[in-house]
Amino acid sequence: MKKKSLFIFICAAIFSLGMGVEAKEITVCSDASTCDYTVLRDATDASVAGDVVKLKENTTITRGVLLHSETTLDLGGFTLTAEPGTFIAVINGNKDVKIVNGTIELNNAANATGQNANVVMQGVSTKGGATTSLTIAEDVTINSNLNGIVIQAEDKESYNTILNLYGKVNAKEVGITINGFISVVDALQPVVNIYESASIKTTEGPAIYAAGYGSWNIYGGYFEGTEAVSVKSGNINISGGTFKAIGEYKETPTVNNRGWEDTGAALSITSSTNSYAKNVTLKITAGQFISKNGHALYEGITDANTSAIVNASITDGTFTSATGKDSVKITSNSDTLNGVITGGTFSTTPREELVNSNVSSSTLDDGTVLVGSKHGITVGTIENGIVTLDKNAGIKGELIKLTITPKEGYEIDKIEVLCDGDEVLRTDNGFIMPDSDVEVKVTFKKVITNPNTFDNSLNTLIILGVCALGGFITYRKLEKSAK
Repeated sequence: MKKKSLFIFICAAIFSLGMGVEAKEITVCSDASTCDYTVLRDATDASVAGDVVKLKENTTITRGVLLHSETTLDLGGFTLTAEPGTFIAVINGNKDVKIVNGTIELNNAANATGQNANVVMQGVSTKGGATTSLTIAEDVTINSNLNGIVIQAEDKESYNTILNLYGKVNAKEVGITINGFISVVDALQPVVNIYESASIKTTEGPAIYAAGYGSWNIYGGYFEGTEAVSVKSGNINISGGTFKAIGEYKETPTVNNRGWEDTGAALSITSSTNSYAKNVTLKITAGQFISKNGHALYEGITDANTSAIVNASITDGTFTSATGKDSVKITSNSDTLNGVITGGTFSTTPREELVNSNVSSSTLDDGTVLVGSKHGITVGTIENGIVTLDKNAGIKGELIKLTITPKEGYEIDKIEVLCDGDEVLRTDNGFIMPDSDVEVKVTFKKVITNPNTFDNSLNTLIILGVCALGGFITYRKLEKSAK
């Protein structure tokens, strides 16, 4: 009886798999005779998990488009234009959605919020709800005449919302933002992951505006705007990328009606008394922060009493300000920021209390300031020569000068500068110190005279001897051994 039941169960399972809906390609174009749908919204509404909705021509939408779980919108290499009042949305638990291969043009109407004609994400309002996730592929470009991608909420929560950006966003005001209404401080609030292939550029606002609470994990990419990153709330984790501010320098941050403060800094963190979640954590382990007109990193208070930053660390990165401006400008007096810098390269000397007391600093000839831990330099056993260093320890990025003098009768055979077994970057007169201990190995060899020296007197003697005997010879060059 048990065997029979098992057989019935297996047959039922196989039958149910066979009856499942197969993933398919759903095409969209203006010709109903050659495509499945003529309206993109109808095609996406008909899609199920695994389906690919594919454009067959340039397409304009005049009503919002909802993308559903585990489906892909394939732009087919064409341009999808969103007219004012429309949107492209992934909301309320739709996960593993992808947009690939093409261009999206967003035509926002000029209003205060800029919430129309956006790519919109909105998560669920409860922690235990389903995940809402969207991946924008490397071969996708989003162009907007106002704002690009907006993560929003019905109230103060947008739980389990994940955006993965590999592509490009070009916008007038804001490239990507988490809406400031998301003010509940919680680890399940939105997460934005930005990868090396990504690029976000804006002309009249910040490339990234971290207004509402969430986490930004920036692994690389290029970011350019009046401020590259403007922060009000959330967790900012930067481990790579180039961040360039092109905006006008503001000695006192200027509050505008669009939410952020104009500072002209590459990374700008500002605090105010309104309903923003604040609770900013900052972790920088790499990246280039460049301001054309202002500070590379700015943190300040507009109309609040305390800094929004609750925790911060800068372990590496390059911070380059405009001439006469600070590489790092901190206007608040929060003790939280004392000792936050343990490494990095700075165009000006950071304020003393910001640099951790356990590290060192060094100023280069061009005024650049290096901050970091000192690492030792050892020289291996040397025979038949002398090797000298101008320093026996150095900070990452320092030039260590190396002088090598062979003993008379010897020359340099091999030079090795090693860090954990790998070759260190060499210069004409030394090497650049890495972020770890270094070993220098130099070997010498004897100077060898030319072994092909020929003794013409011996050659003449042989020829004369043969001629005297009246013989014939076949001439062959004789090589004299080196003495």
